[in-house]
Amino acid sequence: MAVVCWSLLFAGLSSMNFWDDGSFKAMFFLYFTSFLVFTINYLIAILTFEGWVSHLDPSNTTALFVFYFILNPIMLEIWFLTQIFICCFTLVFNWWALGALSLACFFFAAGQVSLLVFSNAICTKMNHYVDGTIFNSLSMMFCYMMIYEYWDIVTFDDDEYYRYTEFVPAIANKEEAIQLLQK
Repeated sequence: MAVVCWSLLFAGLSSMNFWDDGSFKAMFFLYFTSFLVFTINYLIAILTFEGWVSHLDPSNTTALFVFYFILNPIMLEIWFLTQIFICCFTLVFNWWALGALSLACFFFAAGQVSLLVFSNAICTKMNHYVDGTIFNSLSMMFCYMMIYEYWDIVTFDDDEYYRYTEFVPAIANKEEAIQLLQK
């Protein structure tokens, strides 16, 4: 989960033109830092559960909770804010993109609530055949699908699911955009 959050944050910041998006240097930095984030999260988890370090043991899970429940949501929130900024100011209120972002946020929240709040109740009601994990997994899948759909909407290079938004880069007005779409 941490690598997904980091990758989204990296993509969100790269869309703000802090560095060249898609260059070898940027991609290498993304791969290297993603591996680093994975390694740090893995080491904190394994050291906490195995108790190999005195200040990280199963009775002291503060570092684990900080990495899983504080840093990941902060990265997601920054990504979400950058994407809203892009939808509202760069893309001139692309309502399809805002809808996809809203659905992604809803499914993410629903998945977390089903896992962290209702998991025991679901498990009890379903006679221990199912718990909140399955609903969390389904919600996260829908969340990822909406993130892909958002990317597909704001990326004008891919015409797989193109939607007319009255704004196409390098087109001066609505009539030129309509003429371009009719070709």
